[in-house]
Amino acid sequence: MVITTANARAVVGPCLDSLLADVRGAGVSHEVIVVDDASADGTAEFVAARFPDVTLVRRDTPGGYAAANNIGIRAARGDAVLLLNADTVVRPGAVTALLAALDRYPGAAAVGPTLLNPDGSIQRSCWRFPLRTVIGNTLWLFRAGVWDDYRAWDHRADRPVDWISSAALMIRRAAFATVGLLDERFWVYGVDIDWGLRARRAGYEIVSVAAARIVHLGGRSWGNATDRQYEDHMRSQALLFRLHHGRAGLILFHGLILLNSAARVLVWGLPSLLGLETARRKTAEFLRLARWSLTGRAGVQARAERKLSP
Repeated sequence: MVITTANARAVVGPCLDSLLADVRGAGVSHEVIVVDDASADGTAEFVAARFPDVTLVRRDTPGGYAAANNIGIRAARGDAVLLLNADTVVRPGAVTALLAALDRYPGAAAVGPTLLNPDGSIQRSCWRFPLRTVIGNTLWLFRAGVWDDYRAWDHRADRPVDWISSAALMIRRAAFATVGLLDERFWVYGVDIDWGLRARRAGYEIVSVAAARIVHLGGRSWGNATDRQYEDHMRSQALLFRLHHGRAGLILFHGLILLNSAARVLVWGLPSLLGLETARRKTAEFLRLARWSLTGRAGVQARAERKLSP
């Protein structure tokens, strides 16, 4: 099990308590590796003092979520590696359910649990790949029921999906030999999408497991810089399109973003002018998205191409 932390002292304790209780209670052979990405809030010191049996790796300078996970993956020795965010709480039986699923689905590179909100409701954890997502959202194909984006799925049965959030994702060790490790060109967002795309290309599937349940607080395991997170999310989407669909894909990505934003501004613009607060927020959101696409496009493309250069 690999847990990466970055200023996560407030949440990593309950995460480790619940994980260790689950695996010890089930008698699962395990090792837990915490990779701390240069936390400044005492996370590493807390883990070292409170959980002496956990392997702790401290990074002096931050390298990002993907790089931190890769350190843990390389250090892990098991046949399966559970990537787990620090802001999670493992429900009893979750780890054994995921391990059983790997045996049940030999064609799966990875399996993931049903993520829950703190109130017990289902938290969305599975998505379609980016190209289908952008097209489906732009043309309203998901809302019309033409395409399924897993949004209405009740998680009562196992299901193969495009990709699962790496907030909790168990990966078969053998799959790394074919798919590779996480791509460190991504800082936080996009890491799991990219790995899912590469796994699919290698002939694997990824399965969501109904019986495994893990609570995810969300947004509390890797800092709280909202603007930085927004920028990282958008830049990661552009890089995904560039890596997996080429220059034409990157151009298509920006074009669909602008088309989608323009359509939504037209829908919400009039109610916004009439003073409806929800419409005002929606209009501001899509204007921000369009502004990012117009002003960030050249920079994102240049950075992606520099990173792709030999």
